[in-house]
Amino acid sequence: MAAASFRSLFYCSLNGLLLSLAAYYAIHKFSNEAEDVIRLEASIAGFSYRKIADLRQPAVLTSSIATKWKAFTWTPEILDKKLGNVSAYRLDQFILLEGLPQLPIIHICCRQRENPVFITFHDNKPLEPFVRVKWSDFNRKVNTSVTNVFKATEEEHGENYYLYYSQDIGLLKTQFPDIVSYVQPIEDLVLSSHGVQINLWVGRKGITTYTHYDATYNFFVQIRGEKRFTLFPPSTEMYLYPCLHPHYGHSQISNLAKANKMKFPLFEGDTKGIDVVLRRGDMLVLPPFWYHRVETLESSVSVNVWNDAPEYDVMEEIYKKPIPLELHWSLSMRVLRLAKKLALNSDQIV
Repeated sequence: MAAASFRSLFYCSLNGLLLSLAAYYAIHKFSNEAEDVIRLEASIAGFSYRKIADLRQPAVLTSSIATKWKAFTWTPEILDKKLGNVSAYRLDQFILLEGLPQLPIIHICCRQRENPVFITFHDNKPLEPFVRVKWSDFNRKVNTSVTNVFKATEEEHGENYYLYYSQDIGLLKTQFPDIVSYVQPIEDLVLSSHGVQINLWVGRKGITTYTHYDATYNFFVQIRGEKRFTLFPPSTEMYLYPCLHPHYGHSQISNLAKANKMKFPLFEGDTKGIDVVLRRGDMLVLPPFWYHRVETLESSVSVNVWNDAPEYDVMEEIYKKPIPLELHWSLSMRVLRLAKKLALNSDQIV
């Protein structure tokens, strides 16, 4: 049991180290960070989505291949008919837990400036038993219609909560057998033979996704409504939760516009943020490790395509190797063996 716990902690720590190295690599290899997004017409001859992705700069594309998708015919009523009831996240209006430095967690799913904020809570993280909130506080779900998720005003719900729906399209084939045909053509947005996911997002006006990063290339397409992405380059100090925490990958700063400079002295995101508003038919190309906060400005349907970044593939390859540690080894021996292990893969990381 002790060995299993140690190995779990080691892998989690290694995960954080490897993704930190990957972010460092991204920052220094792609250090020409944009002050604004690239805006391009994607219908021009010879346009390459892979080349745009490889720039590692955010880009907004118009007239992309996504504008040919049948998904642009989707309305809440059509999705109701195709999907039936869906399992939507219920976002209750919690009290903001700011000003409680004794808590390992600073911010929970809550209302901020009248908007509900969605933040991921990864289960089975080692620090989970020590935080005051639980997995269930962030993953409450209700079976409901897409129309109900889409409603524009709180009064229409008749309850003091918000609904938000997100699902891998590949898992919706049982209810909606030909759903993949609604997001075709898509081949140009698939950058590898594995680590690809197509996701459907449905949310009403006011829903906000907490500032975080993903280790993926993200082609994000706005089908209905409007969303605002606030973007920050990987070099921005965002005071992330540690990898052992359930909110791993997210910033601890709840209010980016009024960050507490005493608690977060290195944060400059209030001056470095890039606002991008996506409207029907727009595609955002979001590079790996770019921080983003997403606000739903109008009740919205979106589809995105994630592709794992090559740094993530390196991490997965390292995971496949045997753990180079034994419980009876001294600390110095563990450090030496870990350094040797990482050195074997350093040519792929830096």
